[in-house]
Amino acid sequence: MALICRRDILRAFAASGMAMSPFGRSAVALECNKPDADHIIIGKQTSGVSGFDPHLNASGPAAEIIGNLYETLVTIQNGKPDPYSSLAMWHEPKGASWTFTIKPGWRFASGKPIRARDVEFSLKRAIKVNSSPAHPLAHLGLTPINADQRIRADQENAYILTIELPEVVEKEIVLHCLSSASCSILDAELVKRRRTISPIIPVTCRYAPLEGSAYPGLGPPDACRHDPLDGGETWLRFNSAGSGPFMIRNAERTDEIFLERNVCHSDYDDKSPNSLPLIVRDIADPRMQQRLLQCGEIHVAWDTAVEIAPVVAPKKGGRAKGTKKSTGSTFDHKQHSKANLLLLCMNTTKAPLNDPKIREGIRRTIDNSEFETPRWTAQNRFFPSAIDGFAFTAPTPYNLAQARLALKNHQCSLKLDYLTGAGRSSVANGLAWQFAKAGINLVLDPASTGYIFQERLQKREFDLALISLSSDYLHPHSNAHALCTNPEFEESHTFEGTHTLAWHCHWHDDELIKTIANAAKASGPAAQLEFYKHIQDDLMVRGPYAFLLEETVHVRGIGVFLPQLGALDNQTRYSPPKPT
Repeated sequence: MALICRRDILRAFAASGMAMSPFGRSAVALECNKPDADHIIIGKQTSGVSGFDPHLNASGPAAEIIGNLYETLVTIQNGKPDPYSSLAMWHEPKGASWTFTIKPGWRFASGKPIRARDVEFSLKRAIKVNSSPAHPLAHLGLTPINADQRIRADQENAYILTIELPEVVEKEIVLHCLSSASCSILDAELVKRRRTISPIIPVTCRYAPLEGSAYPGLGPPDACRHDPLDGGETWLRFNSAGSGPFMIRNAERTDEIFLERNVCHSDYDDKSPNSLPLIVRDIADPRMQQRLLQCGEIHVAWDTAVEIAPVVAPKKGGRAKGTKKSTGSTFDHKQHSKANLLLLCMNTTKAPLNDPKIREGIRRTIDNSEFETPRWTAQNRFFPSAIDGFAFTAPTPYNLAQARLALKNHQCSLKLDYLTGAGRSSVANGLAWQFAKAGINLVLDPASTGYIFQERLQKREFDLALISLSSDYLHPHSNAHALCTNPEFEESHTFEGTHTLAWHCHWHDDELIKTIANAAKASGPAAQLEFYKHIQDDLMVRGPYAFLLEETVHVRGIGVFLPQLGALDNQTRYSPPKPT
């Protein structure tokens, strides 16, 4: 008998026009407003969120929401692909050919069974909607040109999917790629119903021939998508079509994100206090998050690495069912290492940064140990410690005497672009102080929002930029590709979609591109590790980066409401799984 999903979850917010703005709440936080008994409320910074389409997202906070709305073909457990908890089982690949079997019984929030044709639709859409070299599926050689031929649902068995890669890629890399947020699986039937007519806007596409260019393009004239239907992008921006533990019906708001429970999900338990719907509220200041937590206005506070003294006791009454009266000293705490690096990017078209010896001198100027906090720890390697199985220690390049010698005749003024918040402002000020020791005047130019900062990066006119790099998947290949891959054809033109950090830095290195390709074909972690050591060494000699810090996320709140934290943003779950 088909499962019929009944959604009797509270929707009071829909009738009331949604809750008070987080800014309004912050202004009266010390007065301790009456707690919300009908929702679980998480306070964290979400200002960079512009929507929740998993194939268009480019921000960490949005990827975290997306991980709770959607599931992927492959699930990662303890840093490894796990066939038992994954949406699909996979067979040992035959060369570059992969076969996946979708497990029966898994359903979308709509109640519709997940079939291979949904996976085929989703992966092809991910490639065609955002056809950029930074996309994880591009790491496997899949493009808008070959996707239709290489990703196929079986015509006879509704649960069999075949992926034919252009060339052999190491097994773990393939499985990790398919676990990334951008490989989320969508309800194909629902998305197709939501497509709308959109104007045809001319775009510069890397796959179409460029008139008068020395580069002929990578595909036929019709390679770029000029479909008058928008692929569901307008609707998916603030709605969901997934099978994750939550659904979103958020209209056009990202300052307070309302998530309803997906009663079709296996983890749904209407007897648990976690069955309440959830609100993710934009509260940028970690101290304000903690004050609101102590007041009882929110149940979970993010970015709480620094303790503060309680400012007021929570009011009696108004608590959600199953919760206890708490004070600042009795809240539970969780922390988890993130696959997230903070690094300094250098524009190689700007003098004197176009000289590799100057870039190396700048690296030797920086003592990243001075920037350490409970949230950020020093890391000199090109991929974070959260990526397990490839352990090697990268020595610190800091040597002020050598830095002064390298920069002796290049005293100058450089501008540093960065996004305020998350500890980046203190790092920027620390860099200015350290650079001054080597005779470089660092002019700080903070961006107040993620949109402004992203626009600056897209123009590629910055001198230096402080970047937060989140790995797409838990394998060094993700960072190696983002930091080093920038083909000459790509470097010479500007195309729609996101780009690698190498592209943003105007950095092209054929030798490293070949090394990364060879690492992707090497069999096993031991063989790959040798390639990654070479990549690390080359980046330290001539690369346009200084690796600074890696992140640990901290959350505090009422224990029963604390999330399951993941190394990747899309691996964090806002509620624990149902006990088995």
